[in-house]
Amino acid sequence: MVDLNKEVKYVKGVGPARVGLLNKLGIFTLEDLIKYYPRNYEDRSVPKKIEELVDR
Repeated sequence: MVDLNKEVKYVKGVGPARVGLLNKLGIFTLEDLIKYYPRNYEDRSVPKKIEELVDR
């Protein structure tokens, strides 16, 4: 079983630079990483016609 309190720096492929970026987002443990959800979400499951698009 995986220890969710393990620091993200022990994840394969995560180096010191990436750890710094994750820490700025408030992600310090595997549990933090799993529970992190993006602030903005764009639903692309329903395609829109070009005439319906809005520039933001």
